Amino acid sequence: MDRRRDIPDVLTKHIADAVDVAEQNGLTVQISTTAPPKHRDPGPLRVIRQRFDKERDVLELTVAAEDWGKEV
Repeated sequence: MDRRRDIPDVLTKHIADAVDVAEQNGLTVQISTTAPPKHRDPGPLRVIRQRFDKERDVLELTVAAEDWGKEV
């Protein structure tokens, strides 16, 4: 069975919402965080990449903090 058809699209969702959706669909989630060098914004995290690893049966989510740029 090709499990990819059962994978919900959680791109751009806040991380808590994305994890909830994945778990409701019976998926195990692995989260990785990314950010520019020397810049770790503590803002809300959103999913910017998702990938299903069928060998491990895990939904891999890459998240980044919302950062709309510097205010002038």
